Amino acid sequence: MNKVLFYSIIILLFSLGAFLKFSDNQGSIPKGCDEFGYLNLAKSFSSNNSFSYENTRPYLKELVNVLKSDSVTAFEIAVMLTPYAYFTINDGDKVANQYPPATSYVLSLFSLGIRKKIFPAIAMFLFLIIPIVFIKQFKEIVFIDLILVLLAFFITLTAPFITELNRVNSLAFTFGFLIAAGFLLKPKPLLSCFLIAITINFRIANVLMLFPLILFVDIALFRWKDNIKKYFFTFLKYTFVVILAISPYLVYVYLLLGNPLASTYSTIDTETTFYFLSNIKFYFYSNADWFVVHLILIVILSLFLHYKKIDWKLFLKYLLFPLVSYLFFMFHKVQVDYYPYASSMILVGIVIHHASLLEIRWRISNKWIAIFSIVIALISLLDGVNRYFSKEHISFEEDSFKYKVLCQYDIVWCDLLSGTTEYVCNNNGFKYDNFTLKAKKNAISFLKEKKYTQVILLNDNMLSPSEVINEVEKMNFEYEIKEDESLGQLLIIK
Repeated sequence: MNKVLFYSIIILLFSLGAFLKFSDNQGSIPKGCDEFGYLNLAKSFSSNNSFSYENTRPYLKELVNVLKSDSVTAFEIAVMLTPYAYFTINDGDKVANQYPPATSYVLSLFSLGIRKKIFPAIAMFLFLIIPIVFIKQFKEIVFIDLILVLLAFFITLTAPFITELNRVNSLAFTFGFLIAAGFLLKPKPLLSCFLIAITINFRIANVLMLFPLILFVDIALFRWKDNIKKYFFTFLKYTFVVILAISPYLVYVYLLLGNPLASTYSTIDTETTFYFLSNIKFYFYSNADWFVVHLILIVILSLFLHYKKIDWKLFLKYLLFPLVSYLFFMFHKVQVDYYPYASSMILVGIVIHHASLLEIRWRISNKWIAIFSIVIALISLLDGVNRYFSKEHISFEEDSFKYKVLCQYDIVWCDLLSGTTEYVCNNNGFKYDNFTLKAKKNAISFLKEKKYTQVILLNDNMLSPSEVINEVEKMNFEYEIKEDESLGQLLIIK
């Protein structure tokens, strides 16, 4: 069978299967941080509003000045006046999305109502097509193609991969790039560097994976004085490749912040900690799915070492990828289970590369490899069909309806739904958090004077309903409480 036809069938079956299997979880309106952040940025891209999000808050600059005049902290100004995934910058007169642009840009190519549902299909498409495009030495169907198909089947069934296919995130779109980078790491480190750098457009933290790659550069790093010319040009070559790969991110940040090297993340997400025992427990015990993936891959590499397919020096170089990843996140204050994922996907590519070099005593004909691969892809599709028809589904419009009550208000004070209300209603979500009473009172008073209607969602808050009511009474605001079937109690500022 022609390899182009073979992979066209494989990609179609896996992508359709993923679309069907995860569509019931992907039909809802985004809540919280990640999903809203990526989807709302996609919405901004499609409406050409990516660099002027503060235009949705015409009162912002004046409000910030009012808060500053009463010594409200910069942290409260940055976080309180925006939904999750956004924060104010430049002394509070500009609003920025914290995430890199690549995930959102890909999603913006599709219509608003289908973006979330089509996410798993795009992820599976990229997972398969990127290694195929960059691993070119196999002109015909071989055993490694079957391994890639089995791997695709595995990630649609097993944690932690299915978790990422069940939600909009920046990981799944990079799986194929990182696997291809791992495969090409030893034979083509420059191309591997390019592929890793591309993923920085999706996840900034993937820049960490460029540091272990230095040891694979074809130059005597420890005798650089004897090779200074070669060292200099190699440095320029790799620097150029990295800048070329991350240029979409650099241009985006320049247009957004005026400085291509500025961080789009708030201080909350960049804060470090030296109390790393809780991180050890988090990543290696309580949320250890990605650690288990690392362990399995390291065991496989250990077998290659045992059977002399790789040497100790190369084995230790490979271990630097997870070592750098975990060391960094051990000192990172924010804990998220998927943070160390990138090194595991690079190790997957490394394992596939060394598996492709093995001399297999028993041989399977190309015809049977193709048939077996297509059967596996068909099973994945049937699994998706079965899941699709065994679950209830809700459309974008149906799920939007339960939030329509919020559309009559200009400002919605809440927690996880602060982004949801903006996504559905194009109004403004504020976070009613454990901020000072002074900060909240000044903001509510200012908006009240400017005739903006305001509501507080008592059942979507970090404070209990009674605590919120008590605070509103202390701030001397008149209010009324209404009950909504979907959202619970609404406290309306009169």
